[in-house]
Amino acid sequence: MFAQYHSLETTAMKDQILTELASQESKVRIVFATVAMGMGVDISSIRRFIHMGPPRTIWECFQETGRAGHDGKPASATLYYNNRDIAKNREGMTDDIRNLCQLQTACLRKFLLKCLDAGEKL
Repeated sequence: MFAQYHSLETTAMKDQILTELASQESKVRIVFATVAMGMGVDISSIRRFIHMGPPRTIWECFQETGRAGHDGKPASATLYYNNRDIAKNREGMTDDIRNLCQLQTACLRKFLLKCLDAGEKL
């Protein structure tokens, strides 16, 4: 029902998890993953991303949440954090992520695109 994907897993285990996720008959429903899952993972059936703490940069956020909904079906991302997670003295944490976490009424997608300086290009 669940798998763990992180840098300490063997290559064989990582490959098995990715193969299982890509299968129509997959029994895996939840994957606890670190950024070790990396770019290049293109599994169309991913529907939901839950972040336990914010990524440090907008680019990391965009990469991670962008793995969901590759088949064009609805997908969602949820971010859980506390004020310590976005503190000014948190190493590597950017102001853009702090601002993203504190948005209440603005469009998150437009904010992300503006931060990535992509605007209308995407």
